[in-house]
Amino acid sequence: MDDDSDDRNMFCWAIRKIDPGIQCIEIENAEKAIEFLRLSDIFPDFIFMDINMPRINGYECVQEIHGFPNLKNTQIIMYSSSFNPRDQVEFGVLGLKYLSKTSDIHELVDSIKKMIQSN
Repeated sequence: MDDDSDDRNMFCWAIRKIDPGIQCIEIENAEKAIEFLRLSDIFPDFIFMDINMPRINGYECVQEIHGFPNLKNTQIIMYSSSFNPRDQVEFGVLGLKYLSKTSDIHELVDSIKKMIQSN
């Protein structure tokens, strides 16, 4: 989930390079993601989420998602271009992992591969 369509497109392209069988669902904001997850019978293995989004940010969205009992086994990974030490502490408290955005598609593919294989 990311409010930047170019970042979403690049991310899903990288997922298809890793495994064309993985379904990548693009959602542009937290409100739509929360609604989708509330109504869907799809229980994702991973949710990659930008921190900095308008209206509801990534942290607020995570807190909402943590209340969904059917997503207890879903790994949420914060996907952002800006991380600070406070973020990293907060990630540990919330049980989150993080992945830095990059404009290098090969680096992105490698980073996503490592992230999903380490789970």
